[in-house]
Amino acid sequence: ASGGGGSITNSGFRTNYFYYGGISASGTTFTPAVDTLYCLPFIPGDSDTVTRIGLNVSTAEAGKRARLGIYEMVDGVPDTLVVDAGTVSLASTGDKEATISVLLDKSKIYALAYVVDSTTAIVTQRSGSIQLSGALNGSSTSTGTTHGWNKAHAFAALPSPFGSPTDTSSFQGLMWLRKV
Repeated sequence: ASGGGGSITNSGFRTNYFYYGGISASGTTFTPAVDTLYCLPFIPGDSDTVTRIGLNVSTAEAGKRARLGIYEMVDGVPDTLVVDAGTVSLASTGDKEATISVLLDKSKIYALAYVVDSTTAIVTQRSGSIQLSGALNGSSTSTGTTHGWNKAHAFAALPSPFGSPTDTSSFQGLMWLRKV
């Protein structure tokens, strides 16, 4: 028997499995504000290429869209744009995904991002608890928890760098990455 610690290995992302970013809440939906860019933390389990980024729409709005993307985090906040995945339609309910090809580095932390041009579409937020917030995002107070970041941003191409984010203690929906 050896007398030392071990290491945990992960052989990458399983095909067609959903890997969530963000923090789940007790609620089931979130109504994003138009022209607000939201970011949710994401820690990859291994270095691997992901091919889809998405969110789920529970209340649709005809003719409206969400723009999705990924940022690399620097000093605990979203910073460098990794990919602007383009737009997905919010005109119907269900899963909405954009096709990407992004190699994630397991030594980095990322933020999944979205902005909408809708005033009434509602994004699904899973029930349950994935409490990364205190360990990953930190908080500016001893009694608060940051669940993600946002900033004013007109519905357009995602900015790089991200700019100055606002910490938020409110839940901001749920996004995912997956490998198809």
